Amino acid sequence: MSLSVVIPVYNEADKIEANLRYLERFLKSIPHEIIISDDGSKDRTREIVESMHLRNLTYIRQKKNRGRGHAARVACDAPKYNNVLFMDADMPLNTDLNIIHTMLDLREEYDAILGSRYLAASKARRKPHRLILSRGYRRLMNIIFNNIPVSDVAIGFKMFSKESFSRLNKDTRENGWGWDLDLMLAGVKRGYKMTDVPLDWKEVGTSTINPLTDVFGHILHLSKLFIRYRR
Repeated sequence: MSLSVVIPVYNEADKIEANLRYLERFLKSIPHEIIISDDGSKDRTREIVESMHLRNLTYIRQKKNRGRGHAARVACDAPKYNNVLFMDADMPLNTDLNIIHTMLDLREEYDAILGSRYLAASKARRKPHRLILSRGYRRLMNIIFNNIPVSDVAIGFKMFSKESFSRLNKDTRENGWGWDLDLMLAGVKRGYKMTDVPLDWKEVGTSTINPLTDVFGHILHLSKLFIRYRR
């Protein structure tokens, strides 16, 4: 099976090279391409990536930073292979990538397969304050939207068919962190078949999250999406 990997980036100069080299080593036995969608980075991200001279790389750059949802949307028609993995820039070194083989095996049966940190078989290690915020968001989301068939909407590790990746992104309007939920709600509306698989994942690095603004942002996009999808 072949694989297109779409990675949104914004100021990832401190981590992009190590993660891309690790990903390339893992994928050496799989026909693949890597698509970097740069959401207006102001650091050396592009310079570092281009200096790696990866033969199977496409670099899409936006001048203005608008959010990871926008980065996904501008790249939604770029993949050439029928299996598309949308992956955050730090996921290769944070995640046991062997789960990609399981996801590829399931792809013919499902339109979307998500990694999950919340299944019984998942192994997730994260900072306490991030865990509390995550659980609170998931609980509120599940109260408002009880028809989502996957357990970890926000994960930056999602596989799609080429067609579903394109169509769902074109259905979305959210540019920031609300994009993930927007994408899944669009999938439910279209009747797409979705499932999730357990991840072995660890959180690394220093969080820049401001709990107050983060909570406000989640409430805002939940409200906007409720109005759109409950009509």
